[in-house]
Amino acid sequence: MKGFPFIIDIENKRFLIVGGGRTAKRKLGTLRKFGALVTVVAAETDIAEEDGLTVIRKVFDAGDLAGADYVIAATGSTETDAAVAEVCRVHGVPVNTAGDAAQGDFYLPATIKDGPLIVAVSTSGTSPAYARRLREQIEAQIPHGIGEILERLGSLRGELMQRIPTQEKRQAAYEEILGWLLADHNETDNEVIRQIIGHYETEADE
Repeated sequence: MKGFPFIIDIENKRFLIVGGGRTAKRKLGTLRKFGALVTVVAAETDIAEEDGLTVIRKVFDAGDLAGADYVIAATGSTETDAAVAEVCRVHGVPVNTAGDAAQGDFYLPATIKDGPLIVAVSTSGTSPAYARRLREQIEAQIPHGIGEILERLGSLRGELMQRIPTQEKRQAAYEEILGWLLADHNETDNEVIRQIIGHYETEADE
């Protein structure tokens, strides 16, 4: 598979996880961070139901695909995952296979999520362990509270677009404001930000 990474909104999308063991729980944790609605089908599992999560204790069959947007085959058996994937292909439902990623239609990367920030790391299924390790290394480098900083920057976009007409000056203003927010851990006063915007607004008028 020659996978291309792109971000897609999965909030309220319906995922079916086939399997209830350790791998299934890890996949479940990732999906729940992004607001997916998940159904777990497994003959035996200690996963408990909660809001947005349904657990059905049974052996998987094709009828379980009804209403599913995506399927995760994570049974702990490569052969069983492959059989689930084949049923999904027959019914036109995209599937991820934990046992042998190459048998599926998409990968689930190791992810970092902090507010609007999303970082995804994938080894194309060759080594999930390394993807997780690299994710941890990257996460250690991300400033604390970056999600709130990015949300604050996002709230300024409309004002900067309106007051600073040139892309070059807007970019410079963004960079300066970001530098202040990172240095002050998002404690920068709004008056300072207004002064920065006013400075670049004046420059753009000259």
